[in-house]
Amino acid sequence: MGTLKYKITALNVGKVKRPWVEPPSYNPRVDTDPERFIEVFEDTVARNMWPTEFNIAHFGVSLKKVAAAWWETYVSAEENTNKKWAEIKTAFLLEFGRETLARTSLNLLLDRKQKPGEKINTFYYDMLFLMGKIEPPMTDEEFERRFREGLALKQKQQFILTRNGCDSFKTAVRTVAQAAQAEEKEERDQDSSVVLINKDSEEESSEEQEKMGSQECNYRRRYGAGRMAIRCYSCGMWGHIPRTCRHRRGERTNE
Repeated sequence: MGTLKYKITALNVGKVKRPWVEPPSYNPRVDTDPERFIEVFEDTVARNMWPTEFNIAHFGVSLKKVAAAWWETYVSAEENTNKKWAEIKTAFLLEFGRETLARTSLNLLLDRKQKPGEKINTFYYDMLFLMGKIEPPMTDEEFERRFREGLALKQKQQFILTRNGCDSFKTAVRTVAQAAQAEEKEERDQDSSVVLINKDSEEESSEEQEKMGSQECNYRRRYGAGRMAIRCYSCGMWGHIPRTCRHRRGERTNE
């Protein structure tokens, strides 16, 4: 009886479904260790008990951005049609290994320029991120020179003037960034003040139009709607002409 019960339990254990393990993803722009990605992916394959065809299919889905473009090019080549997993893994590591990543990061850093409207802090930290991937590491003097060359013209002039009076490179970057933020705030305040002035002038003009309209209505109500409306072009009032304008007489008397 005990043996029979043991056999049934063993069969039931064999039929138990294992929990799904989500495979990792790899983006060369974010992930800096392709070897670690391969280790985690192979562990996921073992835990999910995938056959070889599932392994290769899920590997292609896990690649993102530049790696996904490389995979499409790789599988579309005729010589790679029947490649095994070991060969695919070797080709992947040759393409995205540490040496290739360092070379790509160096090229991106050398070509990096400050974009129109890009803040100097964003530009600085992006170049710092690329420098961290370069092997052998770039010297601080070389990085500062590359950073200065990549700045836009206005930011470059401000940085050169600020750098001469600062002890460190980071302090100069921080000072220029603060000056740029203050300038942006001043421009926003000026724009908001112009909007308020325009709004006030529009309200004044609308009040004047309403006042003139009410004067015209009073004139027509007093002298009849069919009578031609008379308006003084000197003071803008209704009901008289410039020759009999009291406002104009007052001005002459004051003179």
